[in-house]
Amino acid sequence: MAAQNISSNIKLINSTIQMGDNSNVLIAEKPIEIVDSNIVFHGKNGVVYLASSKLRVAANIWGDSSLYIGKDCSTNGTLRINVSERKSVIIGDDCLFSFNIWFRTADPHLVYDSQTHRRINESGSILIGDHVWIGQDVIVLKNSVVGSGSIIGAKAVVAGKTYKSNASWGGVPAKLLREGVFFGKECTHSFTEEQTADSMYFDGDDYVFKLDKKTIDARHLLKTVDSQSSVKGRIEIFRKLSSGSRLSNRFYIQD
Repeated sequence: MAAQNISSNIKLINSTIQMGDNSNVLIAEKPIEIVDSNIVFHGKNGVVYLASSKLRVAANIWGDSSLYIGKDCSTNGTLRINVSERKSVIIGDDCLFSFNIWFRTADPHLVYDSQTHRRINESGSILIGDHVWIGQDVIVLKNSVVGSGSIIGAKAVVAGKTYKSNASWGGVPAKLLREGVFFGKECTHSFTEEQTADSMYFDGDDYVFKLDKKTIDARHLLKTVDSQSSVKGRIEIFRKLSSGSRLSNRFYIQD
């Protein structure tokens, strides 16, 4: 693969990148470490855009498909992503990912209605908003949109729905557990008694998202990315995304 199609900002640590065709592009706009990872491009015109995070990713990017991961995301285990059939996975800024999480935009085998013989399991893109916490063993499937500030509980299956902001979700398939919540990123494992006491109140609304002029239509964004047949067009959309702020309410989902 031609070196100019892999960003010079990428530092590989026990990781491999298989670019395949020379039309595929991997961009990191700022220095980034890719640790214990394997990114494989299949086919042509695939795009991976990483907006400055330290990541553990096992990703398969199929022809004309795209992956965007925003700033300041963290992964405890390897984030497993399969983007296929010309679809996209878009992940916002400041997200937390636990162990053994899967993203899939396709089933991938074909399913048809037995009467009409028409396909009934079309593939679909995925969007995760800003400051989203996804727990251990979660599976995120095609056509899912998760609003900023949300929490997805362990072993949930996020399956083809819109999940509102500042809410917790859990189960198979994932259902609403509680509205009007947010999370902080501090880890409680080593808390002292004093730290536990201090943690009982959070002073600020930094992670409470709302509708404003900067809020975008998430599903329209996914359609716009998917409709871009050119690599350049998708890269320009991702550059605009990377210039935004996780506190801008851009991925607020009301209902």
